[in-house]
Amino acid sequence: MEPADRFFADVVAQGSHGRISVYAQQGDQILLERIYGSEESPSGDSTIMTPLGCVARPILSAAALRLCSEAGIPLTTPVAEVIPEFGGQGREAIQIRHVLTHETGYRDSPPLPTGTTNSDWWDEFRQICLQPVPTPPGTVAHYQEARFWFLLGGIVSRLAGRAVPDVMGHEYFRRTGEVLGRRPPSGRENNGQKGWRGGIDTYASARGLARFLRSLSVEPQATATKEMGRRHRAGKRDEYYRCVRDWGLGVMVESRQWGSVSTVFSRLASINTFGHTSRSPVIAMYDPEADLTVAVVGDREIDEMQNIFIMRSACTSIYRSLPDPPVATARERPRKVRR
Repeated sequence: MEPADRFFADVVAQGSHGRISVYAQQGDQILLERIYGSEESPSGDSTIMTPLGCVARPILSAAALRLCSEAGIPLTTPVAEVIPEFGGQGREAIQIRHVLTHETGYRDSPPLPTGTTNSDWWDEFRQICLQPVPTPPGTVAHYQEARFWFLLGGIVSRLAGRAVPDVMGHEYFRRTGEVLGRRPPSGRENNGQKGWRGGIDTYASARGLARFLRSLSVEPQATATKEMGRRHRAGKRDEYYRCVRDWGLGVMVESRQWGSVSTVFSRLASINTFGHTSRSPVIAMYDPEADLTVAVVGDREIDEMQNIFIMRSACTSIYRSLPDPPVATARERPRKVRR
């Protein structure tokens, strides 16, 4: 893994990150497991717990898919059938699949509440989700930030009858055997869901994150999730990202065939690669054609464009380190971009 080893050592040496945790596995073979920039753990470790940010979304999505499957609820079911108070003002047309593919019809993405870590979760749900829908669901692609956590989290909470982070923790543990961390709310109370703000409060290691992504497609845990990485939204321009971005069910799908600006993970990744990225220095992906899973976690917030470049380059360095690395090919010519 010399190219990857050199890349991560250089990133730490240049000072953009003080420490980077990396885990890469192909099939059953661990290719790289190391924390760069840590004298205490020069190799063979990737277990530092780190806030996942948006990269925690596949965990919530997997929990939702499992619960829907167990309850016999199709993804075309309106959200209002699970959360009755969500209906009205055009919202009753929003289906569960629209939440997973970021096609709810909402264009704005309200920020998560700050400074209210002990606020009532369902009060925040009402503030963020109970507005009229400006566009018919399924017609506009716009990545959702806070609204995704609250809508899908509300579905999960109602179906499971338990707090969202508890359900996510159960989903993660049963797939990886590792504990999913959570930042507790401030104050004396800790009632599970109170104060929970999605990926901001969700922690995992690079190793656990990578193994979780692989479990979504690989048996025996993939019964309800093996369709997650398939394209359920293709060729649409995402108004949030301002480029074409394909989506699975709660996961990003490699979109480099639509041009370099649409690249999600790496120009060397197969177009069936899926996973998630974040504005924070976290990226996780699984390439089913190479049976390659990668998770990279940095320890510092940096400029968003610099972060995108570093994380894409990180994944590319792993591909270049493979015994038989793939070759970048000219992008496929898109037939038509749906706007």
